[in-house]
Amino acid sequence: MIIAFSGEVVNDQQVKIGHLFALSFSIYLNVIKAPAGLSSGG
Repeated sequence: MIIAFSGEVVNDQQVKIGHLFALSFSIYLNVIKAPAGLSSGG
């Protein structure tokens, strides 16, 4: 699975979906990591 954020090859809709997914996934990771007490440098 290749995720491109440059927007050179993918069309506008895919870019929007990609950014939305990335944002949702980032929030999801933060939500599940915070209560778990995991402290990672990233």
